[in-house]
Amino acid sequence: MLDVAQTARTRRLRRDLSRGLSRDLVRRLACVWVLSLSLWVSFSAGAAAAICPTFSAGLPTGIVSESGIAEASGLVASRQNTGVLWVHNDSGNSTTLYALSSTGATLASYAPSGGVTNQDWEDLAIGPGPVPGSDSLYVGDIGDNDAIRSSILIYRFEEPSVTGPGSFPLAGGVAIELTYPDGPHDAETLLSDPISGDLFIVTKNLVDGLSGFYRAPFPHAAGAPIELELAASYTFPGNVLQFATTGGDISASGDEILIRAYLRAYLWPRSPGSSLAEALAQPPCLLTLEVEPQGEAIGFAADAGGYFSLSEGASQPLYFYGREPGVPSLSDFGLLALVLGLVATGFFVVRGMGNKGN
Repeated sequence: MLDVAQTARTRRLRRDLSRGLSRDLVRRLACVWVLSLSLWVSFSAGAAAAICPTFSAGLPTGIVSESGIAEASGLVASRQNTGVLWVHNDSGNSTTLYALSSTGATLASYAPSGGVTNQDWEDLAIGPGPVPGSDSLYVGDIGDNDAIRSSILIYRFEEPSVTGPGSFPLAGGVAIELTYPDGPHDAETLLSDPISGDLFIVTKNLVDGLSGFYRAPFPHAAGAPIELELAASYTFPGNVLQFATTGGDISASGDEILIRAYLRAYLWPRSPGSSLAEALAQPPCLLTLEVEPQGEAIGFAADAGGYFSLSEGASQPLYFYGREPGVPSLSDFGLLALVLGLVATGFFVVRGMGNKGN
């Protein structure tokens, strides 16, 4: 009888110990996964602001010798024509859009028809248009040095296919009229958000660097003027050559926002799911630019492997700033958090099984 009672007590003790270990293992695993998910969410929500990509010094890829380009003001990389950059001139010039190679050679030129004028073209953007899955070119007639224009214009064109050299007409342009909610502003920066389709105009401030980011929600209809919304503001630091904004771009994936002044550029990483305004609430990364006579144009490469800059003036070099390797992405951090969670899970399971067998 003593042996039977002893055996029963031993079984109960092992059962209770096993239950305790199981409960303890569950608690440990839960803590591990909560921590892993917290790390992932933390990096996805806010780590972008702390991770600044690095780029090489500007390397001249060639000279823009096109005689029609004397005051390059807008630049953007095509997303359907491989290796093509679109460029236009500032005010007082023709309404021609030039297709250049990444070395600055002229591939073709396109002349809009239908009453399109160049009162003060300042920047060029590419992004979603009225045709799903197709990008449009947006030309910002947004300059207003004296802040007297009652409204401004953005011309939208379906991006043409560059098939060979020559000069071609560009039909089908649509004029989108915009007004500011707080009176006229001078501006030289136009952005198209590839995620939302919204357009943004960044005002230029020669006094204290405070610029407004004014939003025109997608879709954009022609006809009656559309009143812009002030989505965000930022005070660019430094002197007037460092804070007077002259151009910008958003990467094709929407994960980086790039704004330039004459001597400096600013880049905001944008984490998945965040709006442009939320990205701008974080401190930007400061990027150096090559010294240019009057640098106004800037744009990402189509693959975001770097960015280009171009100055006003005849026969100017086209600079490329290549992205340097070694900066982890947000997805890398998320993957690391999950891997750590799996490793810890395996450790506790093995340890729990070992304790249970003892």
